Parts: sequence; C-alpha cells; structure tokens
Amino acid sequence: MKADSTRGQAAPVLIADADPAVRRYLRAVLETDGRRVEEASDLAAALRRLSAAPRPRLALADMDLDGGGALALLSRLPPGAPPVVVLSVDPAPARIVRAARAGARDVLIKPVDPAALRAAVGAHAERRAAAPAAAGGLDALIAVSPAARAAADLARRFAGSDAPLLIEGESGAGKEAFARAIHAEGPRRDGPFVAFDCAAMPPDLAEAALFGRAGADVSLAGKFEEAEGGVLFLDGVCDLPARAQARLARIVATGRIARVGGGPPRRVNARLISAADRPLSDEAAAGRFRQELFLGLSALCLRVPPLRARREDIAPLAELFARRAAEAESVAPPRLTPEALAALEAHDWPGNLRELENVMRRLAVLHPSEAVEAEAARAALRARPTQGAGQGPACAGAEARGAPAQACDAARLRVDGRGAEGARRGGRSAPAGGFFDAEGEIRPIWEIEAAAIAAALSRYGGDVALASRKLGMGRATLYRKMRDHGLTSR
Repeated sequence: MKADSTRGQAAPVLIADADPAVRRYLRAVLETDGRRVEEASDLAAALRRLSAAPRPRLALADMDLDGGGALALLSRLPPGAPPVVVLSVDPAPARIVRAARAGARDVLIKPVDPAALRAAVGAHAERRAAAPAAAGGLDALIAVSPAARAAADLARRFAGSDAPLLIEGESGAGKEAFARAIHAEGPRRDGPFVAFDCAAMPPDLAEAALFGRAGADVSLAGKFEEAEGGVLFLDGVCDLPARAQARLARIVATGRIARVGGGPPRRVNARLISAADRPLSDEAAAGRFRQELFLGLSALCLRVPPLRARREDIAPLAELFARRAAEAESVAPPRLTPEALAALEAHDWPGNLRELENVMRRLAVLHPSEAVEAEAARAALRARPTQGAGQGPACAGAEARGAPAQACDAARLRVDGRGAEGARRGGRSAPAGGFFDAEGEIRPIWEIEAAAIAAALSRYGGDVALASRKLGMGRATLYRKMRDHGLTSR
C-alpha cells in the first residue's frame, strides 16, 4: 500500500549522509521546491535503495558516508542507477578530482549553499540520455527517417575504424547515443565507454581529470587511462579549456600521454570520439579552437540530424520516451491520439530529442494512462516562451488542466526557491523581460541578466548546453550564474 501512495509522483532524491542534521537541512531545502526526498544513513542503506524500484532520480552522497564513503558507492552502483552528486566538507582539489574520476556528476562543498544545491539538483535530476540506449549497437537506434538512416549507415562504416571520429549536431540531437552505438558495434565493444563532459569541469581541474595527475602527494588516473582498451567520448569538445586543448593536440599527434605533473609517457590505447554542438571548423577559423587539434579529431566526421529533419522518427521516439517516463513515475504511459501526434510532428523542436523527452515526461505526469488529445499535447509544447520569460513546464501543466493563464504567473520563473516571477531583492521584483520598469526607470543589470537566463532555460526546455550557446557563454559560466541568481533548469 505504501507504493500506491507515491504513484504518479516524481521519483525522489536520495540523501545519503550519516549526519541527521545535514539530512534534515537538505530535505528542507528540496521539499521547499516540491521535491520528494528519501534518506539513507550509511553505504549499505544507500545501495539497497538505489537497487530498488522505482529508482530515485538523483543521489546526494557524503564523501565520508559511513560504510565506505561516496567513492565506494560510485564503484558499486547497480546498472541503471541515477546520477550521484558528492558532498564534501573538504574542498581540496585532489578530492574533487577523485570524485569526478569515480563518476560523480558534481561535487558540492559543505555547508551546502541552498542556491548551489538547487542548481545542482536542477541540472542533474532531470538529465537523461537524449536518445535510446545503444547497448545493442546501431540497430538499436530509432532511424526510420531517411536522414537518420543515412547517419546510421555512415556510423556503421565508421564503427570498424580506430581513427578519431568527430560527431557534430545540435544540442540534444543524440550525439552520445550514436557514439555509444558505434562503440557497441566496433572492435572495442568489450572495452569501456568513458564519457567526459568538457564544459562541466573547472579549467584548473580539467587537465588532471582528463589526463591524470602525478605527484608526491597524490596520483590520479585520468579519463584516458580509464578508457584503456575502449572508447573515450569527449562531449562538448568546443568548450575544452585552452591548456587542455594544447595537451590533447600533442596526444593526438604522438599517440602518447603523460600525466600532469610528470611521469613517463605511455601509449594511448583508446579510440577518441568527440562531439560538438556547433561546427568545429568555424570555431577553429575564429581562433576559439586549436586548428591542429580540430584536424586531429576530425579524421572521420559524422553529422547527426536535428529532430525537425527526421519527423518520421517522432512517433516511435515519443512512444519510447512515454514508456521511460511512465516507468520513472510508476504510472501507466499516456497514449497519443493521431491529432496529438500530428501536433508533435508539426513542432520545430529547437531542443531536439531532449525536448521531446521532456514533453513526454510532462504528459506522463499530467495524463497517466490517458488518451492525450491535441490540445494537451500543444499545452505541453507551450512549456517554453514565445515572448519574454514565458511559461515554464508548470504553466503547461496548468493550461493542460484548463487553468486560466493568470494561474501560470507564479510558475514562470523560479528564483531563490520562492517560485515567483522574480526574487524580491531590495523591495523590487525581478521582471520577466524588458529593460525598464513600470516607472520608466532602467532595471538593474542583475534583474535583466536573471530574466535573460531564465527565458533561455525555459525557451530551450531546460537544456543548459543549448541555452549557454544561445546566450553566448560557456556552460560552466552559465551554471555559475544560475547559482548566483538561484535559478534551476527545471
């Protein structure tokens, strides 16, 4: 009976920390935002909960968790486990790098700032693969449309090679899914597939995380060593810091790698697959990316088409994402009527597969086991603005239930966890958009910046990578500004 009480609600966030005061504090912050929370006081309890269905959507684990710590938890995660954010009282770079190398999605320093907690949970709790899992190789990809079939056919020809491969395509188009399928199809299928987000790591830590570090006090293996015998996937390679670009260019040219800080060079035994959400040739021509590295990474090139160019794939992808969402929410999946499917197929999908997955998640929450009509589908699609900050996912839900437009105002922008259109700072509410207030006075720059970031996140369905590109800033910068303004990608 207990399982029935949570049926239809979002999957919880698991807090794994031995200190009950810390658990109470984190629970209070997250429950203020309407999130469900579960707790574990030691490693064994955390592993039991992460192995049970329905799975939590995210785990927050203390670095020094009783029974072995967060690193032990990361090393023993069951298949299909959610992302893990590590909590550490010690901000030493070596500990942060060790956690990242073990697979942590983020590291938060205790005492955890509420805005930083909200930004991390918002960035990672909803993050899922933007395309079907490719464990079965390229045949497992949904490729009904001519554009997707052509990309899959070319990928199949590239799978048997060991040459560096560059995969280009818009954010959310499914580049990592293609990379995983190529790995599963190729001669290195029995080796590891190691993914590295080039924009997620601070510049001063990126080199150690990627190439490893040698020193008297600490010696860490990097992602290249983790990928020994398999594939190293560099996601968002455009955002790789300049110093790391220089070192990577030497590795690609010589085929040998040495850890940061010294040590003998060793031969690289991993295929390199890189992904970029903007043309890497343009980045190199503009001087933002090293020309020799671009040439080294692009021996083979594959372009993944955007969803608007593969409309024949929308129906099977929507069905797949509906099943995934229903499983995550512990509900029966919604069913699209022909009119609802037509509405989805007519959409331009700026957020690509990730946006479609978000839409199906909303429909699974709002219409479990129901036949979804066209208006409900269009309401879910309106979870992005056409003007100003616009309406977020909560607005789509309210409209789908027939609520008046005014009821959406309080859900348009989440700032400092208060859910109002803007945070009350200095007695004034942050606006949804525009440069002047009602009295004709120029608004403070922080208000305009917060509104622009919130509008971009809402417009692109919470896709931080796409929003950062449209705003003209790096993802790391955008994450920092989101924390500063108390914004999340939800």
